[in-house]
Amino acid sequence: MLVRGPDAGLRADRILDEPITIQAAGRAVRTTLSDHFGVLATIGSAGAERAAR
Repeated sequence: MLVRGPDAGLRADRILDEPITIQAAGRAVRTTLSDHFGVLATIGSAGAERAAR
């Protein structure tokens, strides 16, 4: 994603990287929700981003 202008009000957070425990073949296995972590991008006006902080 390309965004023009430094006042775009950008924020990026990793998602799907939290560890979970599942049962496999009768055993508890620790894993993550995805083997390809994602990014949640929030794009808005600079004023709205500052107001949210």
